[in-house]
Amino acid sequence: MRRMNSTPLLLDASIILKWFIDEIDSSLAKELGLRFRKRRVILTTTRFTFYEVANALKYTKRFSSEDIRGYLKDLTDSGLHIFEYQLNVLQEAVEISMESNISVYDAYYIAQADIEGFRFVTADAKLVDKLRGVTDIMTLEESVMT
Repeated sequence: MRRMNSTPLLLDASIILKWFIDEIDSSLAKELGLRFRKRRVILTTTRFTFYEVANALKYTKRFSSEDIRGYLKDLTDSGLHIFEYQLNVLQEAVEISMESNISVYDAYYIAQADIEGFRFVTADAKLVDKLRGVTDIMTLEESVMT
């Protein structure tokens, strides 16, 4: 039996969307999801991710509202640990956003991961390049390779 990765990963919506939409690196995201289901890795996200995922699925114009509702239920039932909104995390996100010149949306994930001592995983390579060395961040590909 393979050992579980000890550092929990906090995923942003760019990763979770790849579980529902076939696009570049979807296979990597699905592999990460499979490792989670086999209890080889601990995956977490924030409550805000649900809004981002629902919005992105709507704007693909590939899914009915019933499909999207079903995907959100699947995500809710997936066993991911979901962090609820916390004012202190948002306040820290504002600071990170201002210091790093990134969106508060992206900074919220980073703040949550930093506060929890988790590694932040995103499919946004530009964000990773910008913040590598500033926070514990990695690409989707890196998360699957470890």
